[in-house]
Amino acid sequence: MAAFFFFSMAHEFGHWLAAEVTGAKGGKFGFRVLRKKSIPLLVPTMTLSNEAIASVSCTRRRIIFISGVAAEVVCMLSIWYFLPDFSLRDSIQNGVFFALAFRLSICPLNLLPFSIGDARSDGWRVIHPESID
Repeated sequence: MAAFFFFSMAHEFGHWLAAEVTGAKGGKFGFRVLRKKSIPLLVPTMTLSNEAIASVSCTRRRIIFISGVAAEVVCMLSIWYFLPDFSLRDSIQNGVFFALAFRLSICPLNLLPFSIGDARSDGWRVIHPESID
């Protein structure tokens, strides 16, 4: 659960940082609460107004949309590289590497271009940067 929260924060922070760098000012980094079977789940979010998105070029929009996944990958690979060699137990090290490998393997799913109702993946937004809603 902590890994989900950490990588979700890295993902949303990547979007926010790219929006700031590309000139789409006004992005807000925050949290919202989701309830799954009466268990509250704190989820990081990044909101950016349509006016801020419309103020930058399509290329810069693509950079904003893809930067979330890029931030996750950089975060995972740096943890993998700098992770100390555990001397406590092999099972701890195997668990950490399994969690990182699993997250790295599902990370490209966010780049698949799909749309479910009003929810659109980052991949869909990379392919259709001109669509603002």
